[in-house]
Amino acid sequence: MKRQRRQTEITMYFPKIAADPETSPSTSSTARRAASRIKWEQRKVADESNALIDVAKLQSDMHEILFEMQRVQDFLVSKVDMLMRQMEKLEKSMLLGAGAHLKQPTAETV
Repeated sequence: MKRQRRQTEITMYFPKIAADPETSPSTSSTARRAASRIKWEQRKVADESNALIDVAKLQSDMHEILFEMQRVQDFLVSKVDMLMRQMEKLEKSMLLGAGAHLKQPTAETV
């Protein structure tokens, strides 16, 4: 089964060698080695392409995470600004309330 599959691979990659009935065994082994090397290089290229795909997915995920972080940061900044404005209003109202309290006549001063 393996031999037949190898012969098919040789025929596929090297049709001239496979078609020649007078091909020597050394030429066939050279063709087998070449076919083996080609398959190894194909696997290597496939592994490298899978690695590139993984890097692209990672980059996409990182982009989404950074976008979400920016959105949350903007939301938090707006909330802090709102809280600061409310604190300023409270300070003013407390100061005005304290000032009004000092200006009101008390029972002791009347």
